[in-house]
Amino acid sequence: MKKKTKIILAIAVVLIVVVFVFVYIQYTSQYCNGLVSAPFIVCSENKTADTLTVNQIDLGHGGEHVDVLYWEDIEVIYGNATLPSGRVELGDVITNCSKEGSLVYRVTDTILCTWYLEE
Repeated sequence: MKKKTKIILAIAVVLIVVVFVFVYIQYTSQYCNGLVSAPFIVCSENKTADTLTVNQIDLGHGGEHVDVLYWEDIEVIYGNATLPSGRVELGDVITNCSKEGSLVYRVTDTILCTWYLEE
């Protein structure tokens, strides 16, 4: 092999290794260090009225990020509740809650919130 061909081959190998290392670092920094998270909501519980009130909305980060949550995309599992309609907003009240249950965001198939209203 000519010297020029060996140099070009060596440069190509170095570039491939650099690209691989860059992609690996980007992947591990996003997916292994918790920078990617699914949406979730935090609710306060009213055990006497069997209601939940939305206090915090986190739309997620990275690949699981969404721009807005809609009640129509949320399902009650492991229990029962009456959900509001429209956008999920701070102060929304979920009524007629069973003693325990969970809300699942169907778009990402992740649990948004779990409650236990047992006293």
